[in-house]
Amino acid sequence: TPTGWVRRLVRVALVSSVVVAGPGGARWFGASASAAAAPSRIEWRLPADTAPSIEVGDERPTDPGISAVGATATVDTVEADGRITPYSLAVSLGDAGLRDQVIELNLGATTPDGSSWNGGVFPQGMRVQLPMPLPAGSALWTDHDVVRGDSVYGIAGELCDDSPACVGEVADAIIDRNLGRTMDDGRVFQDPSLIVVGWSLDIPTLGAPPAAVEPPSEVAPAEALPAETPAADLEPVAAAPAEPGLAEPASVEPASVEPASVEPAPVEPAPASTTPQSVPTTSVTPPVAPTIPLSVAPSVAPPVAPTVTPVTAAPSERAPFTSSLGAAVLLCAGALGLVESRRRHQLRRASTSAVAVPPSPQSVATERLLRSLDTTERAVRIDLALRCVGHHLIGTGHHVRAVLCDDDGALTVVLDRPSPCRPPAEFDSLDDARWHLRAHVDTIELAESARLAGQPCPTLVHLGTARDAATGAPLGDLFIDLEAVGLLCIDGRPVEVEPVMSALAASLAASPVGETVRVVTHGLDPAVHLGNLAAESAESLDDALDRAAATLGSIPTVAAGRRTFELRARGTGGEAWEPVVVLAALSPTDDATDIPGLTRGGGRGLAVVVDRPLADAGITMRATIDGWTIDALGVTVVPVGLEHEQLHALHDLLDAAERPLPIAPPVAERRHGPASSTDATPFVEPAWALMVRLLGQVSVVTSTGEGVEFDRGKSLELLAWLGLHREHPTRSGARTALWDFEVRDATFANIVSDARRTLARAVAPAEGEEWIERTLTDHLPLHPLVVTDADLLRARLEASRRLSATDAIDVLRPGVASITDLPFAGTDFSWPDAEGSTSELTLLATAAATELAQHHLAVGDIDGVFWASGQGLRVLSGHEELIALRMRAFALRGDLAGVRREWEVYERSLQADSWSIGEPSPKLVAVRRELLSR
Repeated sequence: TPTGWVRRLVRVALVSSVVVAGPGGARWFGASASAAAAPSRIEWRLPADTAPSIEVGDERPTDPGISAVGATATVDTVEADGRITPYSLAVSLGDAGLRDQVIELNLGATTPDGSSWNGGVFPQGMRVQLPMPLPAGSALWTDHDVVRGDSVYGIAGELCDDSPACVGEVADAIIDRNLGRTMDDGRVFQDPSLIVVGWSLDIPTLGAPPAAVEPPSEVAPAEALPAETPAADLEPVAAAPAEPGLAEPASVEPASVEPASVEPAPVEPAPASTTPQSVPTTSVTPPVAPTIPLSVAPSVAPPVAPTVTPVTAAPSERAPFTSSLGAAVLLCAGALGLVESRRRHQLRRASTSAVAVPPSPQSVATERLLRSLDTTERAVRIDLALRCVGHHLIGTGHHVRAVLCDDDGALTVVLDRPSPCRPPAEFDSLDDARWHLRAHVDTIELAESARLAGQPCPTLVHLGTARDAATGAPLGDLFIDLEAVGLLCIDGRPVEVEPVMSALAASLAASPVGETVRVVTHGLDPAVHLGNLAAESAESLDDALDRAAATLGSIPTVAAGRRTFELRARGTGGEAWEPVVVLAALSPTDDATDIPGLTRGGGRGLAVVVDRPLADAGITMRATIDGWTIDALGVTVVPVGLEHEQLHALHDLLDAAERPLPIAPPVAERRHGPASSTDATPFVEPAWALMVRLLGQVSVVTSTGEGVEFDRGKSLELLAWLGLHREHPTRSGARTALWDFEVRDATFANIVSDARRTLARAVAPAEGEEWIERTLTDHLPLHPLVVTDADLLRARLEASRRLSATDAIDVLRPGVASITDLPFAGTDFSWPDAEGSTSELTLLATAAATELAQHHLAVGDIDGVFWASGQGLRVLSGHEELIALRMRAFALRGDLAGVRREWEVYERSLQADSWSIGEPSPKLVAVRRELLSR
């Protein structure tokens, strides 16, 4: 196994092959070893026709929407980001009249997907040819973060070295460039005299060529100018009159860079100076307005910045987080689905002798908590909304970065940057980068568009409850797409960070929107995997990254620089484009220097979450006394965290749902032979006056078949609970089961009285008796003549096990005929699944149907086999014993096509089951092979 730098090189090659950092970004690893050794050359051209060109290695283009110019001197191109048009490109070049030339040069050119460009928006990744020579008005622009005290004329004065002759011209150019733009905080730049702290303005790079500024650490350093080409002989890059102040601008020396463990808090800036200062790797973030910024690309840090002191939580304080399992929306919704899926698989492979295991009190409490929440409905709404938006964004180059969800179900989808396209019909546009789904829009209305797209954000996680960092206004639950972010750093003490990372890992392992996500953890409790086969632990950070690279395989190469968001939304090639998320609690020996480079730009299949701040992170969440701040989003979050007790309680619940069920002790040997036994005692059904139906729709009927109607729904639920708890029928147990909260004694007494009176009106009890006995203790017994259909079916099943096949058919058939649907069908009772009652009734129904089908097969009654097995499959589709009996019945009839059809039905039931691994039962595979080989 390679180690050290060889191992890193292989990993970078696997993860980063032909991946670009994003729209307008530099390619950070070539497609070959030679490319890695010699990075691609990028050429910037200055306005003068005779001026020599300045070459820089892998520099980030400064004009939005335009990538760097190609390396050759004869072919001049830019790489489109999916949002530039011929007109916008011509305007960026300084002459709108160049639009027609741009169209003529590129008409019929090959696009990244292999088609020909015939006009309109240039697809993302397309190399667009430029008309040469470039006009004199073409300028290179860079980003300037507005700090306290800035003004447009003040910025222009710094650029012009306060030369009065050019300040006005440069200020007008800045205003023309930025006027009407929507800034990161959602405001529009409308008043030239008013700029807001935190805005990022486009300003011209006057006088100083790009090579004079030290490039960011993630790109190759700029080459020095030839000695015979003095910078003073070059023309300025901005459109401005030939003034002395522009010809000889003040030079700015590059600033030195020091690593910083935490992001500094905003402070008053020092007076402008050209003296180099020490700045941290993370830029100073001024206060932001109360909306989430829309740009995913980090702004270029200013060359100088004041030294600041970071603000962190006091040692005695602990940053707040929500330590309630019920607060994790996607985790609870996914865990509930995972429990049900594993339980179905457990029951499908159970034999007729299997018995249900009563769950522990802790498991009952955990499952009841999961079922008491509305997380499933919210998860479905988020899922459909993301699919709808993903389908709408196909071909635009945009993607979803975050989602905000209010308590009433209203959603705000935040895009990576402003988009010129209109939102889907179901959404309103808050601005060009935020689409709002109102609470009154029904979820089903999203289905028509949602069905056309795959889930584009499988790594979506519920981070916590957010509020505006500036105003403190609540924003709702914040969900972020880890893959779109690329690198999430959680900066805080281990006692604070560990619960948050555990919640994120568990949420990914059980996410209802990310069943195909691969999760690799390092330094976390293995219980966060929740038994998910797609989650694994790594011994070191290098091992985790190697596993991620191996899992990604050829995805970065096949994607060819495109975002997996669009590939999944399109359903390209029928692939799921499974992303990989690495969550690492770093140790002192772990070297994390590779991570920013592997995740830069995001959206390429790999996401990483670490417990310390790193430079160039997509998002850094920092612990403070008042909350966890995310400066990149302008919000303060109270994240969701899981303590060890909660994590292991959830793990134990899922583990119990997966373990094979035990086998009951063997019963007396059954008599053999198709004929009835002359000495067998005839079966007599127990006497009853009222029956509570549980194997289907819950109801109460009399012995004559008449239904009983209750005034209160809880009265029927109380009877169902009492019928299944005859051994310990207590008032306290019933109250705990029927309500998730404390109710008054009078409320419960009214429910009991209503049930007692309604039963008495339907069938009068014997003199001096009550159907629900009146007691002065906690005991609340149900009359013996009030039975359940499960009681009667169990009695018939036990009696049939001592009879011959013919007699067993007569005994079992009436009981199996009473099976009409799933146990408790059509109800929202929270206690049957949590207490194991649903599993127990499912085992009873399938065991009775299986034994009846076996008896029919023994006597050669093929139609009887199909009827009995069909009754059992109403309760649990895909039951292995029942499917095997139906296949044998088809084979006995000589219908091999029927055998194949039954096998296909079984496969479809596995594929339709969420979280199913899709592997058929080895027993059924052997039966199919045996029958088809005859």
